[in-house]
Amino acid sequence: PLQAIYEWRGCINAFDELPDTTLCVEFYSTFRIGEPACSEIKKTFGEDCWMMSKCERETTILKCNNPSGSYVYLFRSWKSLLEEAQHIPNDLPLFLVKLKCHELEELIDNIERNLVSKNKSTCQMYTIHSYKGLENDVVKVHDDIDLENERNIHYVALTRGKSSIYH
Repeated sequence: PLQAIYEWRGCINAFDELPDTTLCVEFYSTFRIGEPACSEIKKTFGEDCWMMSKCERETTILKCNNPSGSYVYLFRSWKSLLEEAQHIPNDLPLFLVKLKCHELEELIDNIERNLVSKNKSTCQMYTIHSYKGLENDVVKVHDDIDLENERNIHYVALTRGKSSIYH
């Protein structure tokens, strides 16, 4: 249930529509996230989060701005992604959205100064929606999530990192 993040697009929660006789099998184990991050995420989401780590690797949640080495940077919105993309060297933005002409030109100029091929990039940037179901050793989560009203999006973002989650 915590990964249901598409209702804003008019999608329904299909689990709410299943007949009462439906056999539901709930999965609790995660093989992506190790401890202590798994317990920290459970504490953040309370009784709605039943996740248990079955991962032997350690995963930490860090309160640091810049991971060292290569990482994935997750954003709630394209606006925030683009604003950050113009300042991060060696990033790889996927595409641009509609902006005013002068804003777009400035963004493009700043981003072009930082473009490199994917295999040389140190930071790959995605929205949380586009990265759902994917994972990376090191993930950084931008602070553009409304923690009170977008709990599921926050949960999905925090559960993408395998070794380190910067938040």
